Amino acid sequence: MKVDHHHDARLNSNPKESDVASLPPSATGFVYEISTGEFTDVSFLGQASSAAMAINNTNTLVGVVTPYGDSFEQDALGRQRVIRPAGVPVTADDISDTGVVVGLVSDSSGFLYDFRWRNAKAQQIIIPGAPTAVVNGISPTANALVGTYSPAAPTDSFLYEKGAVQRLAYPGAIDTYAYGVNGAGQVSGLYLNKTGGTHAFIWTPPTPLPAK
Repeated sequence: MKVDHHHDARLNSNPKESDVASLPPSATGFVYEISTGEFTDVSFLGQASSAAMAINNTNTLVGVVTPYGDSFEQDALGRQRVIRPAGVPVTADDISDTGVVVGLVSDSSGFLYDFRWRNAKAQQIIIPGAPTAVVNGISPTANALVGTYSPAAPTDSFLYEKGAVQRLAYPGAIDTYAYGVNGAGQVSGLYLNKTGGTHAFIWTPPTPLPAK
């Protein structure tokens, strides 16, 4: 099950931010330029609703549209192309500086799985030991992934890097959701406390001990 993106909390060094809420019939995505305080609308091929999901440090963004459920990529010059591996609509969630897109796709049987997409080629993502994993974010260099998985209650998050999976669970939380990871390995997301409230968090990896 995909987490509602009202709770999206991406972490990126780009001085632009993208945001998304649930898509009502007339929603329009946007990019906000922090240095100028200006908003720019983002739509795709005249579709009724759009949402900008993420933007990287080369000013390439990914977004989704309704009513057809397609995702799209838009480069720094405003050129757009649809993201539809094997003709199947997908939900694009994040994009690295190297142009790798991650998201969720439904196969012909209705089974949902994670994918990575680059240069019009898609590949399924498999997180070792986490068959229910949902990938939500990718690092700028595409060497780390973050997301959520539910081996049992509660829902936890993970950081997948260098072939290893690290479990992330906020202390005392009911559920923990990770959405973004930056070049320093910091993970952003949210957690649900015992009263049902949501709070944002940033997880910073521990500093390695100096070599003896």
